[in-house]
Order: sequence, then structure tokens, then C-alpha cells
Amino acid sequence: MTQKANWKTITLILIGAIAFGLFSQFVLPKLIRPAVNVQLKEFAKAINADAPIMLTEDIRFDNVTLGKDNRIIYNYTLVNITLEETDTTYFKNQMRPTMSKQIRNSLEMLTLRELKTIFQYNYKDKNSNQVVTFVFKPDGYN
Repeated sequence: MTQKANWKTITLILIGAIAFGLFSQFVLPKLIRPAVNVQLKEFAKAINADAPIMLTEDIRFDNVTLGKDNRIIYNYTLVNITLEETDTTYFKNQMRPTMSKQIRNSLEMLTLRELKTIFQYNYKDKNSNQVVTFVFKPDGYN
């Protein structure tokens, strides 16, 4: 092989690598994002089919909504208390570790973790006042 042929090969490899990089960075995400959105919409629709659901005598699961950037939002109501009656610091300290462990270890959440989903949990009181919100991002649960 001549030196001129080697440079042609190297040039073609570089152009191919640059083209692949551009495709991966700009085109591929636009193709993948709609597929992820479809999966999340189907997931939310399936869960919402049974909502609202009383999980305990004090906690009602209301529904799931979708936010930006692969965010799935779980909405709950604390049906027997008001914001003023709630020790939000204690609530956060008790709930967050359990929720984080559930997201990390649950087989049911595996697909959502693989999709790099942001999990958000909103808790409101019986008067619809926001009590606490938990957000778990992919870098925090993997």
C-alpha cells in the first residue's frame, strides 16, 4: 500500500468517526426521545387506570403525570392531616432513604432506571397544600 493510499484510508476513517460522532450527538437523541416518551406515557396510563388508590388509611395515591426530561411525577395525598400538623423535616428524613432504596433495588422500576427517568414524589395535605416533594435523578439512584 502506498503512502497516498494510507492517507486516503486515514482520512476516510476520520471522516467516518466525525460523522458517527455528529450522528450520535445530534440525530440519535431525537430518534430515541420519542420512544422513551411513548414508554413513559404507556406506563403512566397503566398506573392511572386504577387511581386514586388508598395505600394506607392515611395515604392516597392520586395519579402519575409526566414532566420534562424523562420525569415521572407521583402524586399523593395525606388524607388525614394538614400541613400545619406535619413535621416535614421528620417526614423527609423517614421517607427519603426508603424511597431511594426502592428506586435503586426494585425490579419493577428497572425499565424506568434504564430510561434514566427522574422520579418525583409530591405529597399534599388533605387541603391540597404541598407538604413535601422528593426528587431522585439518575446520578443519585444508580
